[in-house]
Amino acid sequence: MSKEKLLDMALNNKRHADAGTMELVENIVKIPASNYFDQERWNKEVGSYFLKITP
Repeated sequence: MSKEKLLDMALNNKRHADAGTMELVENIVKIPASNYFDQERWNKEVGSYFLKITP
């Protein structure tokens, strides 16, 4: 994601925070709860992302 897009998102969030509002969306993304409790998935994600950056 570009720096400009990240800045735009941050400024939009700040405007909503200052106004005490929330951005409304048409759809809500539903993620299965099993994604958060699956040990095999956890091991795979930790192994593929975090363990690669440790010396």
